[in-house]
Amino acid sequence: MSRQTFSPEQAALPGRVSVAVPVYNGAAHLQECLESIAAQTYPHWDVVIVNNCSKDATGEIADEFARRDSRFRVLHCAEFLDQPGNYNRAIASASPGAEFVKLVEADNRLWPECFARMVEAANRDPQIGVVGSYYLFGRELLGWGVADQKVVISGDEVRRDHLLTDIYYLGTPTTMLYRASALAEATPCFRPGLFYDDTDLCFRLFRRWKYGFVHQVLSFVRNDNDGISNSFEEFDFIPAYRYALVREYGPEVLTPDELRKAMRAWKSAYFRRLGNALMAGRSRRYWEFHQKIFRASGSDLRRTDLIWPAVAAWMDMIFNPKATAERTIRRLRRSLGLSTEGEVRLRV
Repeated sequence: MSRQTFSPEQAALPGRVSVAVPVYNGAAHLQECLESIAAQTYPHWDVVIVNNCSKDATGEIADEFARRDSRFRVLHCAEFLDQPGNYNRAIASASPGAEFVKLVEADNRLWPECFARMVEAANRDPQIGVVGSYYLFGRELLGWGVADQKVVISGDEVRRDHLLTDIYYLGTPTTMLYRASALAEATPCFRPGLFYDDTDLCFRLFRRWKYGFVHQVLSFVRNDNDGISNSFEEFDFIPAYRYALVREYGPEVLTPDELRKAMRAWKSAYFRRLGNALMAGRSRRYWEFHQKIFRASGSDLRRTDLIWPAVAAWMDMIFNPKATAERTIRRLRRSLGLSTEGEVRLRV
């Protein structure tokens, strides 16, 4: 591990950002990621690179960068952890006393004004626990849907809009800034077993904290790699994720009538996908993925649950072939990384 050269007094300064870069076999893009952090216009920050037992040149790249820039230090881990575990370890490795924590995934990069604009937004209200912004997901602009005049938003408003509409305020961990005192209330920050663990973290924080939003592109998230989120694309994860969220958090922020309608809508969308998947003979991995979703909520996905969705899918194929073909084309476009009008892409 490279020597930490900043002092505890520096780390405790108000406004300090402690950056954690969790990485596993990230040699292809790590240098570019670290250079984007080093180019920040905001002066009060430090970085820990958490090398999760990488087998490529990640460790060498990280060590060399830390030798040249004392604001960076490297933690070479002896134990390999899955992604949620390594993200939690990275947060725990952030500098004690820092006011803000920022995760930067090693295949992404930041705009030079990222820290400055996000800290400025967080300082608008001491109850802001999470800050987000517009960002690029490959060539696609995300973060859209937030009204221009909204810069400080209550946590319940974010959760309600997310459960009831197609507005998606949040992004990936790279696109977020967290107040350290807010993260301290979430244990663990990234819960194991959830494929939407980053959104789940924000939803838990929004029970007490507000959301700040910067109406500017501040980060780039790569979508042409083999990351976990990309592997979920083939599993119809969006309706699954929306159904799981409304089941867990809907009772906290929705009226009984809103909850009933939202549950009905998202369950219908989800089971319709499952019915189509059954008719299409999807892979064993597909069904294992969705079985985990049900077991996370204390139930099992049974074949009998899929009878009527499969019948509906079969009838749709027979009596509405045009719509079936259009859905197939949209799914193909998503698998090729092409945007579909009106559709929200999420990292989970």
